[in-house]
Amino acid sequence: MSSPVRHMAQAGLTTGSTPGTTEHLATHIMPLDQGPHGYEMFKNKQDGCVRALFQLDR
Repeated sequence: MSSPVRHMAQAGLTTGSTPGTTEHLATHIMPLDQGPHGYEMFKNKQDGCVRALFQLDR
């Protein structure tokens, strides 16, 4: 049985992202104060939004 962590690390290496981060999974990154707008984008699949990531310091 193979380790999920190993698969995640390999996926990070093949996508060019840093292993252990999830930022490469987000389709839209926006500040937290745009949360309601980001949720509507996700809910209605606007602009290809599949995963919205909200950041505190952006």
